[in-house]
Amino acid sequence: MKRTPILLSLALFGCGSDVSVGTTKVVHHYVEVPAESEAPEPTDTDDTPQDVQDDDEEPDDLPYVVDDPADDADPLASPEDITLAVEEALALVIDTDPELAFPAIQDALTHGDAYCPYYNTSYAETYGYDYWYGGCTSEAGDHHEGTIYGKDDLPYASSYYEMNRYGWWQSDYGIQMADGQRFDVTGYLYTWDAIYIPTGERIVSITTRGFGVHWQGGAWSDTWLGDQRNLDFVAYMRNTVDGEVYLDIDGSLSTGGGPVEAVLFDDVFLHSAGYGADCELEPSGRISVRLDDGRWYDVHFDGAAYQGASVFPPDCDGCGEVWSRGELLGTACPDLSALSEWEGRPWE
Repeated sequence: MKRTPILLSLALFGCGSDVSVGTTKVVHHYVEVPAESEAPEPTDTDDTPQDVQDDDEEPDDLPYVVDDPADDADPLASPEDITLAVEEALALVIDTDPELAFPAIQDALTHGDAYCPYYNTSYAETYGYDYWYGGCTSEAGDHHEGTIYGKDDLPYASSYYEMNRYGWWQSDYGIQMADGQRFDVTGYLYTWDAIYIPTGERIVSITTRGFGVHWQGGAWSDTWLGDQRNLDFVAYMRNTVDGEVYLDIDGSLSTGGGPVEAVLFDDVFLHSAGYGADCELEPSGRISVRLDDGRWYDVHFDGAAYQGASVFPPDCDGCGEVWSRGELLGTACPDLSALSEWEGRPWE
């Protein structure tokens, strides 16, 4: 028998503007490939009965879309319900501060000893970030499993920027603590938060990819980290000392339950007059909410799609059309102040 090696390589790169790292792990897998002389002869598998219709006979006409009678029986949420749901979804997003995960992760990793979790010193020395991995139990009884790596820089200043936080984590990690608490973290989190010194403008960039933290028991469980929320969005924010704001967000947040099960931002962009807005009342893009009836409801807004774009005056009303499964349900006019009435960061 011939043995044909298939070579797979996995490259791991650090994240962030001032980090450039890379490692390569090579794994060999072997697949048994029969020699040509041993390959079986092809056989005729045409066992089609003689009474089957020929391919050129026309099938019965079928509708392209088949209605589900169960869907017709389900009551649709009203535009008023969707208005309240969007406001609740925005409040939920403002409650979910991604940066809260940084001190929580640091706290969780203190539940161990000098030998568990395992700490790979070469990553810190060579690449500039931390690397922990589990598969161990501390002397006190804290059991660690999985891997987590990244960095969480303390504030520092450069010629142009005063950095409030630069950090990122990539993780699939769990800790069953000796005192009964449980900590789990998965996915990717990155944040860059700085003051631009020449103007005093604050700039915040956050990226989450399948990121979730669940802390059961203890003080952290009283925050959003105690819920099973999953973050998968990219957000970019700017804020001047005069209170002008600029917000661009794309992606989703799921709650794991409740009247609003998830919220999706589809290229939602909002900026104030100081950043050149022609319409401060309304964002561009789409805000969608998934309710506990299992349906997604989409609210389409008419604000400027980019900085400096003009908006048709009648469209600048803060309202959007509500759609669900291709059906126009009406108009929703939610309170969108959570997207604009903030200083520094929306979560503060």
